[in-house]
Amino acid sequence: MTNINIPMLIITVISLIIVLMIGRKRPDYTVNFFLRIGLCYVAIYFINNAFLEKGLNVCVAMNAVTFLTCGFLGFPGLFLLYGLVFWNFFVQGNI
Repeated sequence: MTNINIPMLIITVISLIIVLMIGRKRPDYTVNFFLRIGLCYVAIYFINNAFLEKGLNVCVAMNAVTFLTCGFLGFPGLFLLYGLVFWNFFVQGNI
């Protein structure tokens, strides 16, 4: 049985509704939001594979948090996610 995080699901749905409501007046914002998500997910896939080939276990997961972070912030959000993972790996040492 899978464990569903209900609060995160609600936040994700509400965020998507807000994006789609804004998209009714400005469709370019909605297209931009989903293009950011697509490009960031492709980048996450290739960056994770590159780090695993080098022997570093610093992978960003693909979930609702990365979905919203990449959608709203784009590539700076991607850098933020990898910065948090590296900080957790090198400073705290518990991944």
